Amino acid sequence: MGASLSLTPKEQRVNDILMNYKLSEYDEGFLNPGSFLAAQHFFKSKAAIENSEIFKIIRQLPKGASLHSHDTAIASFEYLFNLTYRDNLYGCHKEEFFILRFFKENNASAECEWKLLSKLRAANSSFDAFLKSKMTLIVDYPEFAYPNLNSVWKAFMDIFVTVADLIGYKPVWQEYFYQVLKELYEDNVMYVEFRGILPEVYDLEGNTYDGVQVVGLYYETLKKFKKDYPAFHGARFIYAPQEEGLQRNGGQLRGDLPENEAALSGFRGGIRPGGPGGFRFVSNIFACRNKLYSEIFSLCEDHACFVDSS
Repeated sequence: MGASLSLTPKEQRVNDILMNYKLSEYDEGFLNPGSFLAAQHFFKSKAAIENSEIFKIIRQLPKGASLHSHDTAIASFEYLFNLTYRDNLYGCHKEEFFILRFFKENNASAECEWKLLSKLRAANSSFDAFLKSKMTLIVDYPEFAYPNLNSVWKAFMDIFVTVADLIGYKPVWQEYFYQVLKELYEDNVMYVEFRGILPEVYDLEGNTYDGVQVVGLYYETLKKFKKDYPAFHGARFIYAPQEEGLQRNGGQLRGDLPENEAALSGFRGGIRPGGPGGFRFVSNIFACRNKLYSEIFSLCEDHACFVDSS
């Protein structure tokens, strides 16, 4: 695509600059293969890539759209981790997980031995390192930490358990989505399609917000963002439940889709004109149970959706 286009003189100058940087990286890679970023594990090369001249140029180029994003995995890790310094945030070890949730002071639930993160930090200088290990896949030796697909998939999914209620707090939920749009905009991305599950959102007063209301929060936030940044084109939501959840819920899937389709219809004229964006089945495709596919496809005969799988 674009191979037959003729560049203007200014475009040719920009292309020459970009190609000079690119070829310089190649030359350095031949002379010192260990320094070639493309040959390194992404976790180890990410920072250097982001500091490269090529990346800085590409970041400024118009991207058009991000067509495959997931709701609670889009914002930068730096922003996500900074959220853990908010007031009223508690942490708790529950089974194999470390989970986070906001509570009013001295009003934490009895289901877990909750402790204020500010106190955990004060009591242990290495707490931040521990918390980061629960919120990112990045480790010093990924080839040993994740020897196979199943191990990295489990670590990946465990992160969402840790951050679910951190992001699911109503003020953070809306701020998080705004930040997602802002980070995309700063990368010159003007449209996003993102997958999600419309989780229950909560506030400090004990109120909870269902799928329909969560769509409303998305809509309000997007409307505000588009007012602040008129050049941003819009967003589209795709309902994407996890395979594990579908397995546990069994026959509830047929009942859940119409309810969430009704919620997604709130996107008409807003996040995605024309109704719900679609249904996406999220799973480790090598470990999924194929019988779910027939159920999902049968549902889509009755509802306006498309299906794809990871």
